[in-house]
Amino acid sequence: MSSMTRAQWTALMREATSHLTSDTDKAAFQLTDLVERTTAAVEQSVEAWHVRQTLSLLAEIEKDRGRLEESARIDLESASHAEASAVEARQTAATAYANAALRHFELGQEDRAMQLARRAFEAGDVYRDPSIVFETLLSKVRKVRQAESMGSA
Repeated sequence: MSSMTRAQWTALMREATSHLTSDTDKAAFQLTDLVERTTAAVEQSVEAWHVRQTLSLLAEIEKDRGRLEESARIDLESASHAEASAVEARQTAATAYANAALRHFELGQEDRAMQLARRAFEAGDVYRDPSIVFETLLSKVRKVRQAESMGSA
C-alpha cells in the first residue's frame, strides 16, 4: 500500500491494539507491519515540509508583487506550522528517549540510562507534558544522583 488515509491507519491501529491483552505476539507483528506500511506511505506522500516550501515561495511572489501584508501573513502561517511541527517532534523524541532510558534502567545499564535521560530532559518540555514517563524517569535519575552523592561523601 503506497498511500494510506488516516481512516485506514486508524482502523489498522485499532485492529493491532485490540490484541494487546489477548495476544501480544500478534499485536507486535501487526504493529511492526503497520510501521513499515506507514513509513512507506509517508515516503510517498506530500508532507508538512512541502507545504512550508510552497508557502515560502508564495510569500516571495507576493512580496515581489508588492503585496507585503499578504506576504507577511503567509510567512507567519508558515512559521506557525513549522513551530507546531518542531514542538511535536521534540516532544516525541523526548518521550522516546525517556522510554529508552527507563528500559536501560530496567536492564541495569545505569550509565546508558543516564545518558538517555539527559537527552530526554534536553529535548522535551517536562512542564508542558509532565507525563508519568517523565515523572518515573526523574525519580530514577534522582535515586542515581543520591546514590552517587552518598558514595562521594
